[in-house]
Amino acid sequence: MSGDALNVKNLSVVYRTEAGPVHPVTNVSFNLRPGESLGLVGESGCGKTTVAMALLRLLPDNGEIVSGSIDMGGVDIVELEGAELEDIRWRRISMVFQAAMNSLNPVHKVRDQIIEAIDAHETVPRAEAEERTRRLFDLVGLDEQLLERYPHEYSGGMRQRAVIAMALACNPEIVIADEPTTALDVIVQDRILKELQSIQDQKEMAMIYISHDVAVIAEVSDTIAVMYAGQFVEKGPSDVVFARPIHPYTDALLASVPSVRGERKELRFLAGEPPSLSDIPASCPFAPRCSRALPVCDAEIPPLIGDDTHWAACHNPVEAILS
Repeated sequence: MSGDALNVKNLSVVYRTEAGPVHPVTNVSFNLRPGESLGLVGESGCGKTTVAMALLRLLPDNGEIVSGSIDMGGVDIVELEGAELEDIRWRRISMVFQAAMNSLNPVHKVRDQIIEAIDAHETVPRAEAEERTRRLFDLVGLDEQLLERYPHEYSGGMRQRAVIAMALACNPEIVIADEPTTALDVIVQDRILKELQSIQDQKEMAMIYISHDVAVIAEVSDTIAVMYAGQFVEKGPSDVVFARPIHPYTDALLASVPSVRGERKELRFLAGEPPSLSDIPASCPFAPRCSRALPVCDAEIPPLIGDDTHWAACHNPVEAILS
């Protein structure tokens, strides 16, 4: 654990609602080494963003971490409050939010917003903060003259790059990128993802990428964790998971993605919907939608199949991995 940039163990989150408790994250565990990239993938509503918000302790008022730990360099973020928590945010762990326009104040110049992020967490002369901001813009591929403009004067790709620059303002050890290319065309998506990877290599940062796009996760992540109904159902090296998925849900996700390589094949459609997060069964949550479900899948929590590097929670794993 001492060599990990982040170690999350048995993290569970509950949202308190008038209709009762909702469980968006249940017993999630993972570790992240310096310079490593972890991809969280799954359908909308599976708990990916809630994991990210829990790591930064930015859950809404009705959200609560009910169990687990978030260890960062020997400090449990779950236990921090006040100034100690503020000291961790942005300086050691930051986030690129998926809606860039919502992350920027429309009535302030972008330069002033990035400098504000620096001033909130560090005591540096104004000239140094301005110089750092210029270097950040150069790093993300933006002309420094754009610093004098307002967010509405940027294109979507420019705004996303500006938000990335803001996330890097305090040289954090870990950056969480939550759907960093949402609503951008594929050319701009590719450029931004390549720039993120380049920045990660230059700064040796650990990164967590969040997306429902399996192709994006495959391109940028060393390790992938597949989420379903608030739980990790499979985790392993990206190339191994995509070549030999263990869990039927992972297999179904991959079968729904078109490929420009190899022979043409019909895409598979995954019928049904995930279970309600307010009533997750004490069995396999994927069983009602699974073509490989057995009677035991509706009765018992599935065991972990595989090893420490590549595992899945399944009673009847995909046959290809067993041969």
